[in-house]
Amino acid sequence: MHTNTLVPKKRSKKHPLTKEDKELNREISSKRIIVENIKVFVKRFKIVLRIDK
Repeated sequence: MHTNTLVPKKRSKKHPLTKEDKELNREISSKRIIVENIKVFVKRFKIVLRIDK
């Protein structure tokens, strides 16, 4: 795995997530959503460029 990769913490039956873990997971997911939205925008832009040719 890449050194800059952020992986959310997972809970188990015996070890529920702490409040800090939940906050960290929320931050990670909000960053991930931004990146995924940018990727979708780029894909759409590429499709539009292909159509215009």
